[in-house]
Amino acid sequence: MSEHRIVEHIQKTSPTHASIPFWSWNDRLEPESLRAQIRRMKELGMGGFFMHARGGLETEYLSDEWFRAILACIDEAKKQGMEAWSYDENGWPSGFAGGVLLKDAENHALGLEPAVEDAFPSDEKVLAVYRMDDGGCTRIDGPAEEGTRYYVVRLRVDKTYVDTMNPAVTDKFLACTHEEYKRRIPAADFGTHMPGFFTDEPQYFRWSTPYSRILPDAFAERYGYDIRQAFPALFWDFEGCEAMRYDYYSLCHDLFINGFMKPVYNWCEENGVQLTGHGIEEWGLGGQMMCCGGVMPVYAFEHLPGIDYLGRGLNTDLAAKQIGSVCAQLRKDRAITETFACCGWDVSPRELRNIAELQYVGGLNMMCQHLYPYSSRGQRKRDYPAHYSETLQWQDELADFNRYFNHLGAALSYGSEAADVLVIHPMHSAYLRYKRKDNTSLADNDRELRELLSWLGDRQIPYHFGDERLMADMAAVEGDGLRVGACRYSYVLIPDCDTLDASTVALLREYLRAGGKLAAFGRMPTRVDGHPADLSDIAANITLDALAEASPLHITRGGELACGLRAQLRRGEGGKLLYLKNLTGEDMELALHLRDFGNAALLSMDDLSLSALRSRCDGTDLAARLQLEAGHAVVIIESATPAALDYELPFRTWKAISLSGGFTFDELPENMMTLDRARLSVNGGEFTEERPIECIRDNLLFDRFAGRITLAFRFTADICPEKLLLVAEPAKGLSITLNGKNLPTLPEHRIDHRFLTFDAADAVVTGENEILLSMDYFQRDEVFEVLYGGGSESVRNCLCFDTEIENIYLFGSFAVATDADAFTSGPRFSEIYTGGFRLTAQRAEVDPTSLVKDGYPFYGGRVRLRTTLDWKPGDPAELLPGGRWAVMGVEVNGCDAGTLIFDTHMDLTPWLREGKNDIVLSPCCALRNLMGPFHRENPEPTSVGPNTFSYEKEWKGTVCPAYLARYSFVRFGIDRE
Repeated sequence: MSEHRIVEHIQKTSPTHASIPFWSWNDRLEPESLRAQIRRMKELGMGGFFMHARGGLETEYLSDEWFRAILACIDEAKKQGMEAWSYDENGWPSGFAGGVLLKDAENHALGLEPAVEDAFPSDEKVLAVYRMDDGGCTRIDGPAEEGTRYYVVRLRVDKTYVDTMNPAVTDKFLACTHEEYKRRIPAADFGTHMPGFFTDEPQYFRWSTPYSRILPDAFAERYGYDIRQAFPALFWDFEGCEAMRYDYYSLCHDLFINGFMKPVYNWCEENGVQLTGHGIEEWGLGGQMMCCGGVMPVYAFEHLPGIDYLGRGLNTDLAAKQIGSVCAQLRKDRAITETFACCGWDVSPRELRNIAELQYVGGLNMMCQHLYPYSSRGQRKRDYPAHYSETLQWQDELADFNRYFNHLGAALSYGSEAADVLVIHPMHSAYLRYKRKDNTSLADNDRELRELLSWLGDRQIPYHFGDERLMADMAAVEGDGLRVGACRYSYVLIPDCDTLDASTVALLREYLRAGGKLAAFGRMPTRVDGHPADLSDIAANITLDALAEASPLHITRGGELACGLRAQLRRGEGGKLLYLKNLTGEDMELALHLRDFGNAALLSMDDLSLSALRSRCDGTDLAARLQLEAGHAVVIIESATPAALDYELPFRTWKAISLSGGFTFDELPENMMTLDRARLSVNGGEFTEERPIECIRDNLLFDRFAGRITLAFRFTADICPEKLLLVAEPAKGLSITLNGKNLPTLPEHRIDHRFLTFDAADAVVTGENEILLSMDYFQRDEVFEVLYGGGSESVRNCLCFDTEIENIYLFGSFAVATDADAFTSGPRFSEIYTGGFRLTAQRAEVDPTSLVKDGYPFYGGRVRLRTTLDWKPGDPAELLPGGRWAVMGVEVNGCDAGTLIFDTHMDLTPWLREGKNDIVLSPCCALRNLMGPFHRENPEPTSVGPNTFSYEKEWKGTVCPAYLARYSFVRFGIDRE
């Protein structure tokens, strides 16, 4: 046992676990700008990037210009010691080759659509018609007696995605994309500096019940009956429907894996590159049924398996445990998460840490931050923020954030996970019940699975899932245990389920005969391969309590089960490692008992330093006491070096200093304000009444307008600020005036270096001010076809507008006066405002608790707040700055005391002196209050997307019920106590 071997492993492997962000290529690509962003990523501790074509891309996808950009980035990656990964699509989901494959109808995605009608249908889309009688279902070829209800199944063709169950279509996709990359990229770089491809959300057609032209023959060959007999079972209940559903979805799953995932993986294998990426909807049974019929086999066909995590809320353990299980069983030492999409601009690094660590404790150990955009102009700024490029006001702190997770990812690749329980995944039971048009069809299955996850997780029982498809190829009885690939399990747990595969049944029977230990959580299966069968000999022989007692880890809180924790235990040649995560919002004092665990120490993921743990070891087992803060995690390793703290040593209790004195700005910040309402004039005509920019944008699109437009923005000023900048986005034929005066352009920029900055100080007047912004407006026919022509998300995800109508912004030396009585506090630190705004003079004094209410409602960035503290030894010395902020720098008496990133407290004792102390706090927030969302009913959603901001296709003229005229901001400030 040597803690040094663990630390050395982390130091050696952390570069290979460094984050690889989604780098959104979403504008006209300029090689020097690309190279500069790569160098910035390197400074932030990122290990590479995914070159990801995305909405807004103006460089033609897969063109010569595109590949010049690719080659420039591979070259810069070589210089920086980074990895330049390719993304295999323009937008997502993968498979349609940026639209090339959509030109041939033979490639189009297909689905089934149900209907119940009073007349016998005869349109060309009808595949089959049925009648229901006495609990049965019969296919009919013509009209029946009067009053018959006809159950109809029609074919749906989607011209915007492809049939991924058909390997012939996948071959065309590989020829258009992967083969082209191989041809263009030098052989020395292909598979090395450009390691491979990211495939994003491949799926059988999830927007309808999936179908394929190859299904009828494949179905008849496998099952021996006509697929049309099974169609009605996919939508309606009748005698025997469950077995037919099972047959159908089992085949669809196999065809998707063999028709898309396996050919792409094999191509990568044969050509010396790696495949990474993720499926879709990994977080529940219903989502997996909608998209692929089970995601775990996808990971077997990825060199670097991955998942997706959307939004700011904490999900279940499911997705992380699924991928972690496959990686352990197949000895894949890295697993990546595309994470942080949809979190919103206001998300803090503490929330991001919580989201990431939920996944890391389950089996992930690499991060793909979503999103690092090349450009933030136009629609690009609404692309599932937050973003981690220059628009992130606390981007500098990402270096510390990344270092922590680079270390943690390496730590969680050490040795192997000590999981001794195999849970048979209940995915195939979902085949029996799933109906695409019934959102409740799998509600019970998903609830039962969540209950199992909570039961296992709250008891910190180390376990893996066993996917029955994968087990059929790599599971075997070994002694009285069960081996799945590289992992051996002493216990098997059957969850609530209705069916098992025949291969699993045979395996379990052999396992039980060999003395294997089997537990059950809920009802036992009564079907094999979806069909009724006698499984009375598959019975539990140990209790759930016995399973829990056998766990090597037991954690209590006040003598009771400590719920809300998740743990991962690993073992290797240097000893054991325990990773423990607190998912709750509460600080916990915990008692740990670890079997077969020696003397231990805490290992910091910030700097890999060791510190002592309150513990005692009897030579075989370890008892420890631990104070684990809300949302925090610890790594404990076996160690013979540091002496343990006394087990009974009381925990330190902190007492906060009072920040009740006055605060002033150490330096007046450059303020900002969003202007998001305007009057519209088209082709020199009369101006309309004032409307939201979202309304103007949507109506111009819907009307298919082309011509000259002018937007008239207004703002009120009580003063003429010494510094006033107008920030607008570029447009063809752009002309801007303020109060009739042309504004000079400045070389500096705000928000994004593609935005234009104008000097408005000499043109502003007290009272009403008017900005006229004119441009040429035009959209290609392709834009209207994508927006209004129907189809699924794929082509919308790679759409580029020719003209974009956007808000404009004011920056400068002003405060924004608001009406104090027009604010109402909302959920998640939101402040709902119904009043107006005026530019007014800045003051040095400031209320630190809410800058939103004290002159800075739209502000995003850092401020320096100064106060004084009378202090003497023995007084409280802990800084506990509550409130809402992302990161916070702390200075005491002119000394840098550090920056709060993950923590919300700091001991100031080393810097305090008796008497008066000068304290400067520098809280920073992101651009949430500048960018929104301002007008949705939910004032601060935990999941945002483009439509949260844009209201695309939601307006009927000037009416949009979802648009609320009031503003929602998020509090920015610190608590005084």
